[in-house]
Amino acid sequence: MNNRAFILLTAAAVSAIPAFSQAKNVILFIGDGAGISSLNAASISGYGKAQALYVQKMPHLALADTSTAKEWVTDGAACASAWATGHKTRNGVVSMSADAEKDVRDGEIYKTVMEQAMEQGLSTGVISNDGVAGAAVAAFYAHHNNRGKAGEIFQQALNPKYGKGPDVIIGSGRQQIADQTAALGHNLAADIKAKGYIYLDSMASLAGLDKTNDRVIALFDNPQFDFNAAVQQAVARLSSNPKGFVLIAHSDCHTGKTRTSLARVIELDKAIAVTAEQIKSNTLILFHG
Repeated sequence: MNNRAFILLTAAAVSAIPAFSQAKNVILFIGDGAGISSLNAASISGYGKAQALYVQKMPHLALADTSTAKEWVTDGAACASAWATGHKTRNGVVSMSADAEKDVRDGEIYKTVMEQAMEQGLSTGVISNDGVAGAAVAAFYAHHNNRGKAGEIFQQALNPKYGKGPDVIIGSGRQQIADQTAALGHNLAADIKAKGYIYLDSMASLAGLDKTNDRVIALFDNPQFDFNAAVQQAVARLSSNPKGFVLIAHSDCHTGKTRTSLARVIELDKAIAVTAEQIKSNTLILFHG
């Protein structure tokens, strides 16, 4: 899929929503590992019956090809890069062409849908309980030939190739990012504050911050934060932009622990339901499992 096709597909999806002719905001919820079997298991686990999740009742269904340019099995970097750019790439590579090779060489940089939104003056944000420099969300704001270079990737959020970088960043990975940033000769807290962000380290501090503060980075070590609360915080801050916003909210739903994974699916589903009902009049809500 080329970039033009990606844009046209998005426009068609927006225009197909009956409640409004054009969406002002777009939120992509990603349930990493939340495929059909996991959704059914979560529904039964959480509600004692099948088809009880909000996402199982969403009115439209589509299939997306996120296969890689060369490998048989797709990883999160290639998959997220396909979402973000409309182009296929190699495993381990973040929003670069298939000429890139993991940790060996760069490819052509593909501008992402989030970067295009930034250039158009929209606000943007990312949320992840699996690292805010992880491939699933990093593919929307960064370009790198190695998805594991969290420090270098996060530096691109602060020093973006296009636009002004995400306005709101909430999620885990604080220590990994801080350690890798230090290895680059930088101080994470100092770098964040130098770029005009308010830097926080807990959901409690984020909840206590006035909603008029719309350039915020909240990094945690514990991935078990309140995902719905994080989404509501992001939406409240991003909504202050009259032009609209783009938000990517990612939850790791294949943790290797069955109960935790199913609980993550249920938590994500509740966040989608709450958000969709609050802002359904002007927002395109997408879920990808």
